Amino acid sequence: MAFVTDKTLFIHVQKTGGMSVREVLYRCNPVGHESGDAEGERHFGLPELRARHPGIESGRLSFGFVRHPVNWLVSRWAFAVTSGYPVHVQHRGTAAQVWMASCWSFSFEEFLEKYLERYPGIATQTMFQKLGMWSEKPVDRIGKTETLFEDLNRILDEAGEVRSAMPLMPPKRNATERRMENEAVVTKQMRQRIMDAEKQLCDRFGYD
Repeated sequence: MAFVTDKTLFIHVQKTGGMSVREVLYRCNPVGHESGDAEGERHFGLPELRARHPGIESGRLSFGFVRHPVNWLVSRWAFAVTSGYPVHVQHRGTAAQVWMASCWSFSFEEFLEKYLERYPGIATQTMFQKLGMWSEKPVDRIGKTETLFEDLNRILDEAGEVRSAMPLMPPKRNATERRMENEAVVTKQMRQRIMDAEKQLCDRFGYD
């Protein structure tokens, strides 16, 4: 899913701070809009957007964010637990088609083992695909969730976006989701296994 303003095209990769970015983009003048139908374009990356909306990048600076793969997996699992993911799998067809359905477990340790067995490298695949990094023309700028507001300010300044005051801190997360993230313990050994599986992402963006 993408958010479009007169000067930028934001590619939203799940659990990389996209809602915080949207909060800032809604402060831009004039206010932008979603690229299309939320359900139909929920999992769209830059290549799919180009195909669906020819010329959508014209005159705009495209950008998105990446995140450390360990933290990304923790966040994906915690959000799934708190948002009732198993129910979505049963009642929403698109949810059952994604990798999470194959790896799902209420046990974080079991979830990670399934990920490593069935979808090692899915963080790299998700972020690289959505940001067009395996296409002839990737997004123009890529920031990191770990330095989200600094990177976002720099990108929007470069694009010439006029906006009202930026929030100083990211919005507070749901307390239940935060509790689940705290329960998602990653051992040193497991952390290394994940980083080995996501080596391309770690090497490209200097994650250690």
